[in-house]
Amino acid sequence: REPSSEPSLVPSGEPSSVPSLAPSSQPSLKPSTQPSSVPSHMPSEVPSLEFSDSPSTIPSLTPSGFPSVSAGPSRIPSSRPTNSFLPSFKPSESTLPSFIPSETPSVSEMPSYPPCCPVNRTIPTQCEVDILIGLLEIAVSSQHKLAPQWLRLAFHDAGTFNQMENHGGANGCLMNYPEMQQQGENSFLSIPINTLEAVKKNWESHPDTCLDVSSADMIQFAGLFAALRQVVVSPSTTPGLSAIKVNSLRSFEWGRDDNDSCDVQWTENLPGFRLGIEGIKDRCMGAGKEIKDKMMRRNGFTAREACALIGAHTIGLTRATFTEFLAGPWVPNGKDDATGKGPVFDNSYHEFLINSINATTIEDFALDISPFNIPFPDWFQVKETGPAPTFKVLSMLNHLDTDIAMAFPSLDETEYPNFHTFTQMYE
Repeated sequence: REPSSEPSLVPSGEPSSVPSLAPSSQPSLKPSTQPSSVPSHMPSEVPSLEFSDSPSTIPSLTPSGFPSVSAGPSRIPSSRPTNSFLPSFKPSESTLPSFIPSETPSVSEMPSYPPCCPVNRTIPTQCEVDILIGLLEIAVSSQHKLAPQWLRLAFHDAGTFNQMENHGGANGCLMNYPEMQQQGENSFLSIPINTLEAVKKNWESHPDTCLDVSSADMIQFAGLFAALRQVVVSPSTTPGLSAIKVNSLRSFEWGRDDNDSCDVQWTENLPGFRLGIEGIKDRCMGAGKEIKDKMMRRNGFTAREACALIGAHTIGLTRATFTEFLAGPWVPNGKDDATGKGPVFDNSYHEFLINSINATTIEDFALDISPFNIPFPDWFQVKETGPAPTFKVLSMLNHLDTDIAMAFPSLDETEYPNFHTFTQMYE
């Protein structure tokens, strides 16, 4: 993936709409072409641009349909500095404690501010969104692995949607209902969830915000933030925020409601990877059928959209799912430390499936699994080691059966579609 502009999960020249799993429509991952500014509260490495001081460019700080904060003590100054309407927020030890420790953060360490809004809004203003962007940037800069984990979290909260039963979806259950986190499909999401809860608490208690945002919105915004932050413009650039990316984040559509009656059975709508099937051909058949049943029949995605969403495996590791000794990324630049700002979100996942696997059919792959050299019951691994006597691990890549199903033409298109066609489009 080496596009001249922000890469998209959907090839140019073709429609890219994906049906939303949320009550309101999801924003596009395609960055806006409008120039914008990075708020002054962003970390120092993010470029700071000037805002126009024209009144016409300053959005209303009170969204229509919501009570005005003028009825009570205001957290927003009555006058703004020249060339900027953003709140003056520069994180320091006195204003923002270190809430991203090596493991789960302690919410009790968050600062507490007295309420000064008559009614907390569920829809943030642009100034408040900018503060949230700054807090998320601090978190991911501290722990790069949060980017792929938040992206996974966003899909797993939304992927419980069942269009036939009209339940599930992006409803905040993964953050608000602990039993959902205990389900096998949602393993190892506790740290990204707890960290995001700490960010949310700090954001809503900040003196320049008057908010009570849903967990559903918070999860989906974090997922979008993660994807946009890790996208690179060209091979010479690295992940990170830019004015265009910030402008795209500001266009996020808020307004999802939290569900107060979550059902752990909704997690059955998420695609699983441990199907308990033997034989490589049968495993690929089962994986293809799993994607069709869960992502297409229940979630409502097309085959092309399902292929694009699974392409999010381009960042992140299998992590503790396969024990710390077997954990590895799908592609080399998906590692947490692939760059100084974390993993790279591009088309490397699809490129690997098309260009790195020697076989061209599932039948051939059953005979020769290269470049993988270690088959497991539900996945395949490429493990490169150094010479004796240490045999130090040089690289390790993991691919699930569902990934392999994307790499080849369908064994039977009456059972599951030819995902391979779309993998080639994204390659």
